[in-house]
Amino acid sequence: MKQTVKVDGMMCNHCASRVEKVLSLLGISEIVVSLSDKTVTFEDNGVAIEDAKTAIIDAGFDIFD
Repeated sequence: MKQTVKVDGMMCNHCASRVEKVLSLLGISEIVVSLSDKTVTFEDNGVAIEDAKTAIIDAGFDIFD
């Protein structure tokens, strides 16, 4: 199922790569990071959205609605 999360604190390609890496370590695929929209869209592959959000927060970013 496709999920979109708004992420605060992503400012550069390094930030985007960090978010992609932590999500891919969970088994999440098809990750698309938009720095301009401050969003991450991905195919969750059965991973709970809360686990994905926790991984992003643990990587040093904030989630907002």
